[in-house]
Amino acid sequence: MIKAKPFSAPWLYIAAAMGLGMLFSPYPAFLIALLLFFSLLSIFLRNPDFLILALFSTIGFLRGLPYDKTRKLLGELDNTKISSDFRIYNEAILKLDGTQIELRTTMPGFKQGTLLKLKGTYKKDLNMLIPNWVETVKESRNLFDNIHNCLNLQLLQTFGLYEEGILIKALLTGDRKGLSRETVEKFRKAGIAHLLAISGLHIGFLFILFNTTFMFIFRMDVISKLLASVLVGLYTFSLGPLAPCLRAFWFLFFLNLSYIFGRKVRALNIWGITFSLSIFFKPPWLRDPSFLMSYFAIFGYLFLSEIFPIKVEREKWMGKIEGYFISVLVPLLFTLPFQFIFFKRVSLVSFISNVLFIPVTFLLIFESFFTLLFHIIQLPIWTPFRNCALFLSRFMLDTSEYLSRLPGGSFNSGSAASFLVFSLLYVILIAYIRIKLKAKGD
Repeated sequence: MIKAKPFSAPWLYIAAAMGLGMLFSPYPAFLIALLLFFSLLSIFLRNPDFLILALFSTIGFLRGLPYDKTRKLLGELDNTKISSDFRIYNEAILKLDGTQIELRTTMPGFKQGTLLKLKGTYKKDLNMLIPNWVETVKESRNLFDNIHNCLNLQLLQTFGLYEEGILIKALLTGDRKGLSRETVEKFRKAGIAHLLAISGLHIGFLFILFNTTFMFIFRMDVISKLLASVLVGLYTFSLGPLAPCLRAFWFLFFLNLSYIFGRKVRALNIWGITFSLSIFFKPPWLRDPSFLMSYFAIFGYLFLSEIFPIKVEREKWMGKIEGYFISVLVPLLFTLPFQFIFFKRVSLVSFISNVLFIPVTFLLIFESFFTLLFHIIQLPIWTPFRNCALFLSRFMLDTSEYLSRLPGGSFNSGSAASFLVFSLLYVILIAYIRIKLKAKGD
């Protein structure tokens, strides 16, 4: 028998085991087969780590079981009248009070976390409750809900209700219900719909902004990182929290924790911890496309960076440009399969559009946050910042419309067979690149 080496990134494998166990919650027989597989590997390879993976698979299965039963129960309630107390979030999500059951809806005008007495009809296909009668019971006193409501009010007063202002609100809060279907479709065809969901792009930028500001004030790295983490945490939890946003916050939190305590931790381990915590905290996120695409975009970059380190001369402009192109291309490659699975369509201009739009989005978020800050403290210079933010917002709207009209800009998967063929070619391509780069010693 061969004795295997211990896992170098254990939390990466733990995340995979927990995710598999959670996916198998409707199928106990598959879980038993998986546990037997791990047990046999542990015996033949003389590696007890596989028993730990079996344990976390069981934890994932047990954690996902109640949610699977709830999903089956809701499936039997199609076109059924429902009357109960709900709390509303982002004016589009109803959470049954005292439970984790979430339903979609469309009820603009209600503040975040407000408790409602509601009667309506449940639609299974949309997982939506269509309200027939609504009564406000009481508004939320939760700190995070109040922050969310204040942010929404400031955005409304500062940027207005025109299309440019609604896009800015979507970029800062992840709330895109005010955007027209045509605008969302243009962003999707241009391959930049992910920018409308709060993700690592937004959280990372805010952390850099806050950390730089505090470094200028305190001149102490540890204090700056702690204060920046607190502010980003308040922002994250005031948004719902949203799946990609929470992922980015947890990743930053554990990364900063390792830095503060002087412990060098592999990035893939931090990825595994954040993935495990996310699906344990919210098992339904495992079937959420924005959650999966957000996680596997960063996973692709971390994974390939560790296999063959990307060496660029960052002190030179060409090196910086090369590094930027790689940071955009690799996440796109790792999210293509999920575009096929969930949307049955892949944008062919997504690489070009992301290279263009990511820096514009950074600049727009920068201008928008400083507009809000200067507007709150009543500094007259908030007006030029607002005008610049509105100009960038209009640029994004017009450019996305142009890119979405390009002939052959996207194509449908067509069938399951075409998806399987594409996936096979994709795996072969990645394997070929890996072999070639390792052979060159790069």
